[in-house]
Amino acid sequence: SDDYGTGGPPANSDGYDSYGGGGYGETTPAPAPAMLPPVANADCVGAPAYEDVAAFDKCVMCHDSMKAAGQRKSAPINVNFDSQAGAESHAMQAVIIVKAGVMPPIPSGLTLTEAEKQQLYTWAMCSM
Repeated sequence: SDDYGTGGPPANSDGYDSYGGGGYGETTPAPAPAMLPPVANADCVGAPAYEDVAAFDKCVMCHDSMKAAGQRKSAPINVNFDSQAGAESHAMQAVIIVKAGVMPPIPSGLTLTEAEKQQLYTWAMCSM
């Protein structure tokens, strides 16, 4: 039976069903869309790997999953940069707060150079 229960489309129909599918009585499924290879972002050529991001050496002074709460200098217990998975899960947050000048906090005595910031930004944008 078709959408109308009459054995065919109404006389004023263009032959397509009400669900956006093909014509009535169509038995061949629509072809799958062609799978295109991923397009490389030219800005990411030569992007650093997690291990190469120098900023993480400073971040883990507080944001280390092995540090107890008292050793973290108020860093949230669930925000860590000592593993790639942890860093990836907070990459965009890190970019935002580093760009805003909130991290590393001034009382920590730690600073990031412009090169370290740029490396972090590039890694975050290209690793996702």
